[in-house]
Amino acid sequence: MHVLVRHVDAAPELATAYLSDAGLIGEGWCEDEYAELAIAQFARLSADQQQHIFATIDELPDRNRAAWRESFTAHNKIAPTAEDERRYNLAVIREASWKWREVLPPDRMQVLDDSVVDLGHPDAWRNQLFPPEFSPLTGADFSSRPIHDILTFLRSWEPSDEPVRQTITALGQQLRSAVEQEPARFAEVANEFADVRPIYVRRLLEGFDTKARNNETLEWERVLDLLRAVVERLKQPANSFRAADGNDKDWFWCCSAAAALLKSGLRLGEAGIPFEHKSRIEDIVLTLFDLAPHQPRDKDFEETFERHPYYAAEQSLWGSSIELCVLFVWWMSKQAASPVATEQRSALRLLPHITSIFEQALSDKTEWGRIPRAIIGRYLNWLGYFGEQWLTGHMSSIFPDDSDTLRRAAWLGHLINDSGPVGSLVPQLSKSYLDEISRLGSSESERDHEIRGNRLGDYLMVLWLLDAAPAPMMDSFWHRAPAQVRGHVMGFLGRELQLPPDRLSDECRRRGRAYWETRLNAGISSDNRDDYREELGAIGQWFIHDAVNLDPVWLLDQLLRMLKMGFAPNNAYSAVEWLGRIASAHPDKAVEVFSEVLNNPHLNHWTYTTHRVSIRAILENGLQGGSPETVQRTRDVISVLATIGETSYLDLVRPERNVE
Repeated sequence: MHVLVRHVDAAPELATAYLSDAGLIGEGWCEDEYAELAIAQFARLSADQQQHIFATIDELPDRNRAAWRESFTAHNKIAPTAEDERRYNLAVIREASWKWREVLPPDRMQVLDDSVVDLGHPDAWRNQLFPPEFSPLTGADFSSRPIHDILTFLRSWEPSDEPVRQTITALGQQLRSAVEQEPARFAEVANEFADVRPIYVRRLLEGFDTKARNNETLEWERVLDLLRAVVERLKQPANSFRAADGNDKDWFWCCSAAAALLKSGLRLGEAGIPFEHKSRIEDIVLTLFDLAPHQPRDKDFEETFERHPYYAAEQSLWGSSIELCVLFVWWMSKQAASPVATEQRSALRLLPHITSIFEQALSDKTEWGRIPRAIIGRYLNWLGYFGEQWLTGHMSSIFPDDSDTLRRAAWLGHLINDSGPVGSLVPQLSKSYLDEISRLGSSESERDHEIRGNRLGDYLMVLWLLDAAPAPMMDSFWHRAPAQVRGHVMGFLGRELQLPPDRLSDECRRRGRAYWETRLNAGISSDNRDDYREELGAIGQWFIHDAVNLDPVWLLDQLLRMLKMGFAPNNAYSAVEWLGRIASAHPDKAVEVFSEVLNNPHLNHWTYTTHRVSIRAILENGLQGGSPETVQRTRDVISVLATIGETSYLDLVRPERNVE
């Protein structure tokens, strides 16, 4: 909802759906986001839509009235009176609409304003515990004052509680907002901010980063001067400024913001930092690598690394320096004036300083050696493209056989966050693949385990399509993988098979169909067909996107075969709709498949008692364009539907009577 607020004109129907959703109205977990969206969209709703929302709000007190009465009685040793009930109703309704009261009609706004006298201000308790903070400079001050006056103020101002609580934190946030409003104005003198408090420098860099991530142009020369000065602070990272509430205790956070901004600039490629600054960028990256502590400072690092190795690694300064090296290589490949642009596959050979950093990082065999390996694993595809020979020669260092901890850090960086598998490296990664397969179905964190299992399945499917998946590895996966993971893979296969010819070769498409047939054959021949129902049923997902680029004859044959063997699509509704669309071209098979749908004990009856337009199309085409056998089968289907109460198709076989 927060993102939708910024683009509400692009999806007004979605905004309306969210505002009208009874599951979101009055819910504390999303009250701020709901209020944002209501302020942006509520006035555009129709009167009926607005009244629907008000009706839902007015019903909110009844949702928890019984629990409130019980709690009230237990606390006060007396049942609530009518006045207590009235105040409860008012409090619940006010809570649901207070934060977006500015767009309410006058009568409802007046009720909320009057409630302050009756119930007190809703933020009164919060303001007592957490007094609001104010910036000594407003947005208007930042936009009207010369930058040098702002700098003088930042260097000299000290926080005070009088007459209101003015804080460094609020001033820093106001500075960031000002930078986001006028980035060019601040970028012209960015280097002059190097001697202010680290929190102000950090907010300045974060403001620049917001604009860079939104593909907006920056004047990078002075910004790079500031980044260089910030990175140099790692030589003496302690904050030498006078202690004050809200100030950063050292320069580490600011250095992280500097690294994040430089990453955003490099990710813009040719549209980002101009090539003339190549040497300065390289100098910043090398300096950060030399000065960054190998041990991360985040107290939650281990917990985060356990779930997301790459994200934990790239948030550390050392990890950022290594990721910057990778991004620098990519950035160089996008610069027309760079020799790397014309010899991209030799990029690592042409940038020896960068490969030297990678090799130094990989020489760390301590527990912190996980950080560079998680980063390099995440970019295994890029490194294979920019320097296949270098990567192949260093695979044993990236994935060391003598350290499962280091090897797994690189593996999970590659598995979870890389763009896909690298077919040529499967022999060297077989140990990691087999280890991950062995973990399927284990008792690890369910959500994280599901993510890894699904990603593993996706990788194996891509390798299968490329004919790069060893048979023993696939057999092990099929044996170990839970039904949910195998079903996910089948859904992924459907999305791949629907790619256009320019994105999926005929050979890969043939292998994809062979995968389905292999698994269907396994299910048919199994003594425990229930173990295959979820996996094979995932074929239902293939029809959600109209099964484009899939041979309809082959697909009809597969549906017919699985249905006759007692299997059924999980999403049979979409399959029925698809049958209706292709029935005119394939009337015989469409009717035959629908007949099997009707007789399948594993399908909900709603599958064939809804979607009447599609079903009618199947039946009409069967009667008009089918073979004699199909015509009879269609009549039989209409009869079966009539016996279960679906008589709306009888007109297809009974001539209308003329009434005079």
